[in-house]
Amino acid sequence: MVVKRVDPLDPERGWAVRRLRVLVRLDRPVPEVIEERTIVATRDGLDHIVARFSVPRRSDGADIDREVHAEMQHGARIVEANRLGAGHFRYLLALPRPLAWNEPHTYAIVFQVRDGQPIADHYVFTPLVSCALFEARVRFDAARRPLAVWRTERTVPRTLPHRGRPDGPLLALDGADEVAARFDHPEQGFSYGVCWRYASD
Repeated sequence: MVVKRVDPLDPERGWAVRRLRVLVRLDRPVPEVIEERTIVATRDGLDHIVARFSVPRRSDGADIDREVHAEMQHGARIVEANRLGAGHFRYLLALPRPLAWNEPHTYAIVFQVRDGQPIADHYVFTPLVSCALFEARVRFDAARRPLAVWRTERTVPRTLPHRGRPDGPLLALDGADEVAARFDHPEQGFSYGVCWRYASD
């Protein structure tokens, strides 16, 4: 039997997510996602973590390189950015100071899809580390309101997109053209979030 060695300083490990709050803005010139995470260190001396962001393949199947801009709002610095494939990005974040075991820390990062190409008809979170709470809010353009919006949970990532077929409860837009969904203790490896369909789809 081969025992795989685990790097104790691996920034992909040594922390968990206490709360992830996401705002998806579709009412701006370019799609924008603001992610605010409160993490908790599961080892002493945690000073770097990893953030990932994916732009799913377009519905027409085109696999083109996507242009994503990321910047911190607060709580960390981006010290390395890597493209992993056409639409997946990995960011190494340096925390303001090393965290002690069980110490929380909150940071916020903004992603903008700037290539002018259509984005997928959903925003989902697929946890790779333990997460206690995920809250998603999507703000639609008042001039282009969706025909239907629904929540999706415990979905196998490869089954997305649903091609406009609701697989969960429908969500009604409020007076600000927004919907919100909350997911307690999402399971690692499954996807959770909000899907939508426009009349032209």
